[in-house]
Amino acid sequence: MPAFAGMANGSRVASGARCAPDFFRAFRALSRLSCSKAFVFQVPSHCIITLMKPASGPRLFALLQSDFAVLALLAVPAIQPLVLNGGLPNTADGALHLFRTFELARAWADGVLYPRIAPDFAYGYGYPIFNYYAPLFYFLSQAFHVVGINLEWAVKLAIVLTFYAYPVGMYLWVRDMFGAFSDGRFRREAALAAGVAYLYAPYRFYEAFIQGDYPQFLALALVPFCLWAATPSAPRRARPVAFVLAYGALVVAHNITALIATPLIGVYMLFVLARGASRSAALGDRLRYALTMAGAVALAVGLTAFFWWPALGEQQYVRIEKLTHGFFDFRNYFLSLNDLLAPNTPPDIAGVNPYIPFNLGPVALVLSALVVLLAAVRALAARVRGRHAGAPFALLTFCVGATLALAAMTLPLSTPLWSSVPLLPLTEFPWRFVGLAAVPLAALVGLALRELRVALDRRWFRWGPSATAVVAALLILDCFVYLFPRTPFIPYGEPSLSDLTKFELGTQAIGTTSAGEYLPIWTAGRMYDSPLTPQMLRDSGPDHLQREALPVTVLIDTLADNTARLAYHVNSKGDLPLRIQRIYFPGWRATIDGKPAPLQLITPNGVMQVLMPEGEHTVEFAFGDTPLRQTANFVSLASLVIGFAGMIWLRRRYGAGIPAHAAPIEPAPLSYRRPLVTVALLLAGFWFVAPGLGYVRYSRLPDVTGMQHPSGTPFGEELRLLGYDLSASSVTAGNALALTFYWQPLRNIERDYAVFAHLDNPLTLETVAQTWNERPGNISTLELPLSMYVRDPHVMNVPADVAPGLYLLRVGMLNPRSGQALTVAGADGVRRTRLLLQPVRVRAAAPPDLSAVTRADARFGGIELVGYTLDPSGVLVLYWRAAQTPDADATVFVHLLGADGKPAATFDGPPAGGLLPTSAWEPGEVVADRRVLKAGADGPFRIAVGLYDPQSTRRYPAQGADGAPLSDDQFVLDRTLAGAP
Repeated sequence: MPAFAGMANGSRVASGARCAPDFFRAFRALSRLSCSKAFVFQVPSHCIITLMKPASGPRLFALLQSDFAVLALLAVPAIQPLVLNGGLPNTADGALHLFRTFELARAWADGVLYPRIAPDFAYGYGYPIFNYYAPLFYFLSQAFHVVGINLEWAVKLAIVLTFYAYPVGMYLWVRDMFGAFSDGRFRREAALAAGVAYLYAPYRFYEAFIQGDYPQFLALALVPFCLWAATPSAPRRARPVAFVLAYGALVVAHNITALIATPLIGVYMLFVLARGASRSAALGDRLRYALTMAGAVALAVGLTAFFWWPALGEQQYVRIEKLTHGFFDFRNYFLSLNDLLAPNTPPDIAGVNPYIPFNLGPVALVLSALVVLLAAVRALAARVRGRHAGAPFALLTFCVGATLALAAMTLPLSTPLWSSVPLLPLTEFPWRFVGLAAVPLAALVGLALRELRVALDRRWFRWGPSATAVVAALLILDCFVYLFPRTPFIPYGEPSLSDLTKFELGTQAIGTTSAGEYLPIWTAGRMYDSPLTPQMLRDSGPDHLQREALPVTVLIDTLADNTARLAYHVNSKGDLPLRIQRIYFPGWRATIDGKPAPLQLITPNGVMQVLMPEGEHTVEFAFGDTPLRQTANFVSLASLVIGFAGMIWLRRRYGAGIPAHAAPIEPAPLSYRRPLVTVALLLAGFWFVAPGLGYVRYSRLPDVTGMQHPSGTPFGEELRLLGYDLSASSVTAGNALALTFYWQPLRNIERDYAVFAHLDNPLTLETVAQTWNERPGNISTLELPLSMYVRDPHVMNVPADVAPGLYLLRVGMLNPRSGQALTVAGADGVRRTRLLLQPVRVRAAAPPDLSAVTRADARFGGIELVGYTLDPSGVLVLYWRAAQTPDADATVFVHLLGADGKPAATFDGPPAGGLLPTSAWEPGEVVADRRVLKAGADGPFRIAVGLYDPQSTRRYPAQGADGAPLSDDQFVLDRTLAGAP
């Protein structure tokens, strides 16, 4: 079947034709269920089908036999940690999204459907987070909340629904893609395997149970739906509509994912066009597809203009640049090839945020390599026999190329792209591309299953259908280590205004953002409190009018105080300033008796004030849209009208795009449905015994399994440093060190602490490199359980101009609000604000240039004097090299010899001024030792150089270039130093 079949046919489609996407048919079937409460996934599926068929009718019977039911069954292991545990996972960002949904609920209660300002964030001042951060996840959660489900479960149900969307979207895409671009054999089985592979990608569980960035989690689930809707598969006249909905949802689900996924979607569309051309599709068909998808993209972009246009066009009003510096600098978060290929390892359930590697998944990689190998062998055999290979090489090329390209974006080799592509640095973390790379990688797993089925169908027919079950089992078992509750689930129930205020005060995450990046530029700095917090802590709606500054004779009645409007009736005997505790953001306007009044902004927080004239007046502060937002809203509304008009035209032109009566759902073949159900049941049983088989690791504190350097040092009475990991004890200047600290709370902590690590010069204690985490492990210390530890990774970039030497690695912890550090007792019992960990050797960014060096070739024991340079001002640079690292430290002597051969001046000292002792030299390393010589007036002087033991003062035996011993075990330079004038 040609790739563009069905799009070229301009004939009217009968109303009973099967034109609807499968998910519409599934939705119709679900909506017509008559009744029956049953736990579908607790007993074998054929028993449930038998029991429920008489009560629910043939449509439910068909649905429970469909591929979607099989996918739901296989998704249960991934979802069960959320369902079986009360509360939400104690993730880095999970609470942020709960409280953002809370703010959306309060705005809806005030009649504001799409608030651009969260009214209670920033300690009651208001924070424009919804103007910049994609809102779809919060709207989805709020949809559950408005029907009476408490907010905690509303968020949890949104996560569960997203989990199920992963395999469904991938299944739809791979099934139809294989049908359009291959011979179509085993496409449903391949799609099932791809759906399982996408759901059980290791990155999925890091996001759901460690990081907790649920909007990104939702957005990654929508990417396969976009690709599916861009796949031409007849007769699917509703596909452009589906693409508008899917891509529009992606844009308003997560800004960053939409940014990095759009190129993948665009390249796939180009692939569809190119593949259609190679299969002799008519030019008109290709042109029709291109115009249709271009129109769908334009319509989706137009529909979502209300969000993305102000988010981009009003960046100058906030401090968005904070997302590209310091902690958020993308250079700190590149992965290595070892990270991408790492195996899945059991996480430590004693850790709040245990280590999960940012890998692509071993089983998925092995299966992908298998399909590449099978395709290569088949192509070679076909070439030898002079036949067509028959394998879908175009699909294979696209999937392999996309996987490699996306994986490469996580590696340092992609730095030029990150530095030059606009907006890409706002992505912050290159490892985000691991989640996107799972899309083509899952399709490769589907291709591998298809090739296995083709091979098994020829030779071992009886075992072929079980291949799908085996592949699904391997994929799930590979991620079984992540399917157990690793952290305590925090119960929130129905959060209150007091809970929100305590969270913001404790974490100092203003507006639920780490950097305060959406704080308007009219604020002079980051605030840590407000006069409204006492009221909010009492769970009472804050009074935003600053009454304490008003005369007692002023009479004020509050007419409105909500998300977007504050109105007051004022009666005063004189002119007075009226101030409200709301931060200004473009869109706020003031009126007095219905006439515009100029707003004054009061430093340092940028709150608003108007000058009230004497008498009785009504003043109103209202938040509305700027001209840019009005234009964006108009574009979205116009796009909606155009979209509806287009659907009406399509219905009249081609017939019903969605049949009035959905066609029966096609049941999954028993040949692979039964093995898959069997696998699901076996996995359910395996879940109970897995902890005893090493699938769960638990460290008994204070010992953490695998920790490199135990410490056990308390910082004040708050936290204990259990130990740390260090990527290497040496680093080349210009590169980075990876540090991981392990912290355990000693008591329930009442404030948030930040962690800093410094690399200090041991001679001057000057800091040459440092790193800072606002919250250890990106988790507030307020939320740390006493019986667990938090893993706190750091990346320390060492500047390229740092001199080679042995530096001190030190760590400390402080209150970022007050700047007061927790003290720690050193080895000498003295309490300091930093704990010395160990020395770190810094190597030169490049070896010294020896082209202008005067050769010496003298040897002092195992140390060679390679050469030297001497300028007339008396700056002498000696270049040393050791074949092996010396066992002991040596002192360098430099003597100025007078005419009588006796020392007139001495310049003794350790190499490099003591920064680089000889015991820290690496084999073959050239060490530059700079000294400033000050000569007397009775010159010129010869210069003698050598080494001696500082303990015994015995000189190292010296030999010349010819191996002969040197007099007095010293080397005399060929050049002399003139005396001082």
